[in-house]
Amino acid sequence: MSPCRSSSVALIVLVAFVLIAFSSPAWAWKVDTHVYAANLAIEEALSTLTFQQVAVTDPMLKDRVKGELRRIFGNDYDRRSRIDYLDNAFISWIYCPPQDRLVRVRPVMAVQVPPFGWLRVSEDMARALFYFPGLFRAGAVGPDLFPDLITGQAVTIGTTPISVAASSGTIRRCARRFSTASSG
Repeated sequence: MSPCRSSSVALIVLVAFVLIAFSSPAWAWKVDTHVYAANLAIEEALSTLTFQQVAVTDPMLKDRVKGELRRIFGNDYDRRSRIDYLDNAFISWIYCPPQDRLVRVRPVMAVQVPPFGWLRVSEDMARALFYFPGLFRAGAVGPDLFPDLITGQAVTIGTTPISVAASSGTIRRCARRFSTASSG
């Protein structure tokens, strides 16, 4: 072995030893930290939860909901004084047959984001947080639950064409599974 080659090998070994000996642990978030942060967001959003009742004036929408109520409760649904109904899209309705009054119940939530102040959560997101907080937690953990951490991070967060195609394929597969599960 030439002296130049042995000195470069010794230098590489020395640099590797120094890097290993003086390295510090990575300060990455663990799965528990992701879930804790998601729980804080859910807790704050649910603490501001209120329900706003909005009268439905669209006659076609009113007829559609009344048709669903007739299908569920039969033709004598109009003898009731009030019907609380939650449809397949988790939209809450209140129908009062004596007054022929239909009301949509909208969840209203807000979260505090420090640089921006209080932000109102969209109605769809509010329903999702209210009915499915477990799915929100799973989304917060996301790629950290992949069997291979590096692949999970690269595929779901990456910006290369391969990772974008892979993540969009994963999203399409999940959407297909959800649509078939919810329709069947």
